[in-house]
Amino acid sequence: MNGSLLRDKDGEIVVTKLDEETLRAVAKAGNGAYIHAGGEEFGLNPIIQDIRRMEDEEFGSVVFEEYDEQYMYFFGIALLLLVIEMLIGERKPRRKLFEV
Repeated sequence: MNGSLLRDKDGEIVVTKLDEETLRAVAKAGNGAYIHAGGEEFGLNPIIQDIRRMEDEEFGSVVFEEYDEQYMYFFGIALLLLVIEMLIGERKPRRKLFEV
């Protein structure tokens, strides 16, 4: 008894057959594609072409949003305060009226 053969409950060898029509119907119902892989063509080229086409469609249209950048106002105020601080410079501390 060969362990690689598939047998049913009665011990008979199970023979399988490719039902491409059912596979096509299932692929169509699932909004997919059926690609027969066999012989010289393993079926990868049509799949790769479909993936590339989907990537082109997905990334073909890029939406840019325009932002109103308002950080410049705060940057301008900070720069103005920095210039004022540099102009004032360091002052000597005032003399205390009452020394302890």
